[in-house]
Amino acid sequence: MPRRARRRAIPFEGDDEQYIKHLERLVLSVQPLLNFPISDATGSSASDIRFIEWQPSKLSPAPSPQLMKQLVAFIEGIPREDRWQEARVKTGIDTPYRNFQALKLILGHADPAIFHAEYEIAAPPSAPLGSVDLVARGCAYGRFIARCSHDQCFAESVVAFQHLVFYSFCVVMMRAGVSPETTNATMRRYTGKSQKDHTLEKYRNGAVWANRCIALLLENGWGHKSWEIFLLNSQTPAQIARFAAYDKDSYKAVAHRLGPANVPLWETGWIPYCLPCIVNYLTGYTIS
Repeated sequence: MPRRARRRAIPFEGDDEQYIKHLERLVLSVQPLLNFPISDATGSSASDIRFIEWQPSKLSPAPSPQLMKQLVAFIEGIPREDRWQEARVKTGIDTPYRNFQALKLILGHADPAIFHAEYEIAAPPSAPLGSVDLVARGCAYGRFIARCSHDQCFAESVVAFQHLVFYSFCVVMMRAGVSPETTNATMRRYTGKSQKDHTLEKYRNGAVWANRCIALLLENGWGHKSWEIFLLNSQTPAQIARFAAYDKDSYKAVAHRLGPANVPLWETGWIPYCLPCIVNYLTGYTIS
C-alpha cells in the first residue's frame, strides 16, 4: 500500500530522501561557514527516517501580556487587611445592615428599600402658584436619583457577585445532568440573546476559576475574606472568563501573591458571603 502523505512544513514535491537533501541545502545556504557535505543517499533509506509532523492547531497560544497585566491588577486591587473596612465603605457595604441587605439580594430576595439613610438634599426653590406640586415631585425624583447615585458602587458590587452565583449555578446544572443546550438557553435568557455558546461556556469556566480561587484562599487561611474578595474587588463575568481562558490554573497566582493568612470563617456581627452555601441554598446541590 502507498505510504500516507505527510504534511510538510516546507512545500516540496518528491520522496523523503529528496526532501531531506532539499532541507540540507536550505540550511547550508544560510550557514555557509559550516561547510557540511550533503548526505549520501546510501547513508540511510527512507524507511529508517521518521518525520515529526507539524500540527499548528496543537500549538499553545502565546501568553498575552495584556491579560497577565489585568490579572496582576486584579490581585493588586484586593484590599490589604488594614484597609478592609475602608474598602467596605467604598463599596457601600460597610455596616451589618448593609451586609444583610446585600445578602438578601444575592440570595434572590427583593427589597424595596436598600439605600443608605437619607442624604441631605437642598430644599426646593420657591415656585410660582400652581406649580408647587410639580416642583415637589421633581425634587422628590431628584432626591431619589441622588440616593441611587450614592449607592452605585453597592449595586455594581452586588450585581457582579450575583452573576458569579448565577454562573456557578449553571455549572451545577450541567454537572447534575442538564444538557448544554438547555443550560445555554437558560443563561442566554438572562444574559442577552446574542451570546454565543462558546461565550457562555467561557463564563461558566470563569465561575469554576473563581470557586477554585476561593477554595485555595480558604486553604491558605483567608477565612470569610476568601468570598468577600469577589464582592469588594468585583469583576465582570467577561473579565473572570478571560482569567480562566488565559490559564485555568492562574487562580494559583492570586493565592501565591496574597500568601497565607489567619482570618476566621466568621466575623462577629457579620454574615459571610459563602459562595458554596449560597449556591447550595439555591440549587440543593453541594459544590465540590
